[in-house]
Amino acid sequence: FYLARLGSMNKVADALPLLQTDRGLFLLLLFLIKILTGLTAEWVVRLMPALLSGLLAVSSFALVREGTGRLCVAAFAALLSVVSAQTALGMGADIITNWFALSLVIFTFALIVRSIRLHSTLAAVGSVAFSLALLASYALLWVVFIATLVLIFFASVIPFRVVESREWKYEAIVLSGVLFG
Repeated sequence: FYLARLGSMNKVADALPLLQTDRGLFLLLLFLIKILTGLTAEWVVRLMPALLSGLLAVSSFALVREGTGRLCVAAFAALLSVVSAQTALGMGADIITNWFALSLVIFTFALIVRSIRLHSTLAAVGSVAFSLALLASYALLWVVFIATLVLIFFASVIPFRVVESREWKYEAIVLSGVLFG
């Protein structure tokens, strides 16, 4: 699939119609890598699992670091994400768009956690940007992400509805802001 699509793109005009497909942003990214590196379509597709493994490790590190604040645990989580069975299966099955999209989901959650923890508007805006990039790169996983975010919102709000605390209200504002964004 990826090799056929990437092989048919030789100039930017060939790549732009692919933006309207369900994997458009990722295919455009593959095309940009092909143009910038001068590699053949086959080599770009062959190298993607290695690049995406690195991206998955970095995104896992970012999420665990934001969630726990512990560098050692985050580094271990990054290592486990790369040597996991899912990574090995992904390399063999060539499901590279899903792999890329999963990294975007993890980065989005990391930015949401950062926004809640630091009361950072910039991180909240960044999480919306990553969510939109996810939508442009793989819409089906974006739907799953939004459904998960709705569940997280309700799981966060329902237990605290009787408690007077600004913290859970800020968390609800961030989560609903990302959802509406």
